[in-house]
Amino acid sequence: MKIGIDIDDVIFEFLNSFLDFYNNKKGKKFLKEQFSSYYFWEITGETREEGVKLVDEFHNSNLFDSVPPMKESMNSLRELSKLHELIFITSRPLSYKEKTLKWLKKNFKDNPQEVVFTGDFHTGKGKPKAKICADLGIDVMIEDNGKYASDCAEKGIHSILITQPWNKDFTHPKVIRVSDWKEIINAVSFLSENPHA
Repeated sequence: MKIGIDIDDVIFEFLNSFLDFYNNKKGKKFLKEQFSSYYFWEITGETREEGVKLVDEFHNSNLFDSVPPMKESMNSLRELSKLHELIFITSRPLSYKEKTLKWLKKNFKDNPQEVVFTGDFHTGKGKPKAKICADLGIDVMIEDNGKYASDCAEKGIHSILITQPWNKDFTHPKVIRVSDWKEIINAVSFLSENPHA
C-alpha cells in the first residue's frame, strides 16, 4: 500500500517542544493537554499571524533541530517501510523543507523520504491534503487533524487519526482512531488484509 504520513504530532513531537519554546519566551505555563484546538493561537490568544510568526521563530531556533520523534514512531516507520511505500504529507510551508529533510534523515536515516509540503498551516490556503492524497494514489493517511482525516475518508482514502487533545472529541464513521503507533501498525495491518473495509 501507499501510506501518507503527517509529520507534526504524528512523528515529530511538535507541540510539547514548541510549548517549551513558547512558555520560556512568553513567561507562560501552557500544557499540551490544554490545547482543544489544532490552531494553538486560539488557545494562547494570539492572532493567526502572531502564531505563525512564533512558529517561524521556533523553526529557526536550535531547539527545533533537537525535537524528539514521537514515541515508537521511528521503529514503526521502519517496520512499515518494509512492506509499504511511505510519503510524508505535511502542512508545513516549503520554507521548512531543508530543516524537515535534515530531521528526517537524522531520525529515519535508513530510508529515502518523499515529502510533500502543503503550506496551509501558515496561509490557511494551499492544495488540500485530501486532494494531494487522491492525486498521489494514497491508500491510507495517518493524521492528527480530524478535518484532514475526514476529508481523506470522504474521498475513499482510509484515514487513521492518532488521538491528541485537539481531536479527542472528533468523530467520523470512516476514520479509525488510535492512541499510539502500536495501534497504527495494527490498523495498517488490518487495512492491508482488508482493503475494502
